[in-house]
Amino acid sequence: MQAWGVPISVAFIGMLGSYIVVLEESKSRQALAELDRSLTQRISTEDREIKILDIFMAGILSRYDKNKELALRVLSSTDGKIAENLAKAVADSESPDSKLHTLAKEIIKKYKDAGNSFPVVFSSKDELAAKKIC
Repeated sequence: MQAWGVPISVAFIGMLGSYIVVLEESKSRQALAELDRSLTQRISTEDREIKILDIFMAGILSRYDKNKELALRVLSSTDGKIAENLAKAVADSESPDSKLHTLAKEIIKKYKDAGNSFPVVFSSKDELAAKKIC
């Protein structure tokens, strides 16, 4: 019996070790694949924002008001604080009675309103109180 015990123990430990190594490799491959997807999505988003900023800069530096207006409207398709800051810069540099100033203020308001939104609170005990919050 002792003659068989050692080889069987070694074989069992070898199989268990192989299983653990394969399992860890699988987890590692999944983590790398997820990281790659996340990185690709982030790069894609950043490339999109850079392209929008290029379009904005080309339009806002134009001498034609229509191109400037279109450049401001491009900001509406971006997400984030950078669009709000660019709209603030335009609003600050334009006279208060200009169309560009008004449009920039509208864009700033849009981003402020989006930043001030919050989830609706619902109470099953007092539905009317929850509706008042909204």
